[in-house]
Amino acid sequence: MPEFEDAISSSDSGYPVSWFELRTIAADLCQAHDCLIVAAESPHGLSRRIAERGFHPELLVKIEALDSTEWRIQIRDDIDGYEEVRKLLSSLK
Repeated sequence: MPEFEDAISSSDSGYPVSWFELRTIAADLCQAHDCLIVAAESPHGLSRRIAERGFHPELLVKIEALDSTEWRIQIRDDIDGYEEVRKLLSSLK
């Protein structure tokens, strides 16, 4: 896993993955520290620095795992299923 983390850290554009690949990576994780996952309309022109600053208009979803106990999840409110996801996340508090 250290090689994977180094590859992501050294890239300005992060590490593009499919939904299937993201699920595979997540299944292998035990803990998450300083992890940023975004879903965007298009990965072109979206740098990690832009995604780290705030909720950019191109982003559909932004998930920040600060450690294994604190996660910040932002979802663009005009995507299909927004209300359902918001309700599910609210119930986790």
